[in-house]
Amino acid sequence: MFIRRIGVTGAVVVAVLGVGAPAYAVGEDGVGNAGVAQVPASNGQATPLGPLAECDVYGENEVSSGAVRQTGVVRYGEATASCVHDEDVEKNLVKVKGDSFQLDAFVTANRQRIRTGEYEVSCEGTATGTTYAQFTIRNIRGVTPPKPIEENSAVWVNGTLHGAAAKAKVVFRETLKDGSGGLDLTAMHVYLYGADDSPRGHAAIGRVSCSPFA
Repeated sequence: MFIRRIGVTGAVVVAVLGVGAPAYAVGEDGVGNAGVAQVPASNGQATPLGPLAECDVYGENEVSSGAVRQTGVVRYGEATASCVHDEDVEKNLVKVKGDSFQLDAFVTANRQRIRTGEYEVSCEGTATGTTYAQFTIRNIRGVTPPKPIEENSAVWVNGTLHGAAAKAKVVFRETLKDGSGGLDLTAMHVYLYGADDSPRGHAAIGRVSCSPFA
């Protein structure tokens, strides 16, 4: 069987916005993690996983996590995260890297699983009030990203969850912003739903959050 292997990249830039701009609960100077998940097992029970390799500019600066697997549910490969409040260059810097992800509980209508190879996401908040973020995901399978990838680009995929009819909403470049230059970027976030549109769980890879340096 021929399987498409594709990768995606994207970038986001946020400057301090004026009064009246939409605000979200971002508000963190610099944090990151490789992933979180809460996906049901075949018995219907969901055990929260993560945050994996979680760092904070004011807490643990360099963090790593080994491969983690919930059998028949979801798996993450090894990952690292770095969070730095750099006084010399006056920046908050966050970078997260992981080597793989696979969602086992959900099988697409084409009998594939949503999975990726290496992924990397980073952000920096500057003293000028501008925040930058970018991401890369390699070897994506089970879902075809849109072109171009806009902020919060969503793709719906039909399939089954442990054999029952279900669907997945895969959000690429999931982005939250506040009115002060804060930016939160998740490279890919999978939301699962039953045939009746009821929420069934979620799994994300590569989240970073930065605010301007102060």
